[in-house]
Amino acid sequence: EDVVPFTKMTACEHVGEQWNKEEEVADLAKLVADTKNALAFHGPLSVSIDVPQSLYYYQSGVYDEAVDCGHLNSDLTHSVTLVGYDAEKDAFIIQNSWSTAWGDNGAAYIKATGNVCGVATTPLAVHVQKQ
Repeated sequence: EDVVPFTKMTACEHVGEQWNKEEEVADLAKLVADTKNALAFHGPLSVSIDVPQSLYYYQSGVYDEAVDCGHLNSDLTHSVTLVGYDAEKDAFIIQNSWSTAWGDNGAAYIKATGNVCGVATTPLAVHVQKQ
């Protein structure tokens, strides 16, 4: 019996204007806002982030160590899933693949303002269609 997929990926869409650019972002607030809007409209996004050593030891709270983190395309070293935004904390919520022993049950709150660790630099939205 053939297995029929429940959903089919129909397209991928780069969010924002920072893809494949190495210069500083002219409008950082717009980059972060575009990421928030894509998250609200499309749901979870694939993003790449810079992972400085201090992030390896993250356990809870809002990670805001911008001095330790790069945010240009060439700084980004690890892919995660951007699953939400907490307006009260002004933080993006990422889900990592390092197991539930890391962070807050496998997730982390990354400060949105300032694009900490490049979380808003290269978001990718995947479009799916139910079969």
